[in-house]
This record gives sequence, structure tokens and C-alpha cells, in this order.
Amino acid sequence: TINVEREPVFGSESDLARFVNGVNEIIGFVDRAIEEDPPNSEALYEMKAYLEEILMELHEPIPLK
Repeated sequence: TINVEREPVFGSESDLARFVNGVNEIIGFVDRAIEEDPPNSEALYEMKAYLEEILMELHEPIPLK
């Protein structure tokens, strides 16, 4: 579990949306890399799980500046 202090991080909802979109793009890249490079899939699955955990943490209310 990520232990992050809940301080204002994003200046607006559009900043938050861009961040989430970027994380989703990275997850898509990781998914393709897993398919293309099975020998390294364990590390890639760990990275994907970490990124998904970040997104789950964002479902909790985040104060905006």
C-alpha cells in the first residue's frame, strides 16, 4: 500500500485527468511489453501492480488547490 500524505497535488480536475490518462497509457505500454518479453514479465507485472495501486489510491478524495 502506498503511504502518501493527502496534500493538494493537482491544480485542477483536468490536471488530475491528464495524470490518470498518462498512468493508463503507461499501463498499456507495460501490457504490450509483457506480451512481447515474457522472460521479464515478473518485473513488468510488479510495475503494473504498482501503477494500478496508484490509480486505486486516486479513487479516494484528493483535495485540489
